[in-house]
Amino acid sequence: MQARHEDLVAWQRAMKLAEEIDRVTQEFPSDERFGMVAQMRPTGASAHSNIAEGHGKATASEFGSAMGHARGPLCELRTQLKLATHLGFFVESDHAACIDEADQVGRLISGLIAPKAQARERLTSDA
Repeated sequence: MQARHEDLVAWQRAMKLAEEIDRVTQEFPSDERFGMVAQMRPTGASAHSNIAEGHGKATASEFGSAMGHARGPLCELRTQLKLATHLGFFVESDHAACIDEADQVGRLISGLIAPKAQARERLTSDA
């Protein structure tokens, strides 16, 4: 029986990241509610949603595509975190913790992609 997406460590850590982004953006200035906050929260939530979607895909190619969609927002989030820190919206320790978590999620996603790509390569080279 295939594990649920909730059982994937990458999904669990991406959820943790989304929760952390939600927490730190609550402290942003109220005039950023439609600016940085409105950008960062959906970006932070995107990774775990795409991991869940990819887990439900039928083919390795579809899975890999969804994982790529999960990794992309992590890069976007790193940029938003850097800008928010430069603008003084939150402290460096929160920035570092969020960056570290985003990097860890990215590595976990890469770890999910690699075995699928290797399996696909074996299938095509055997043909």
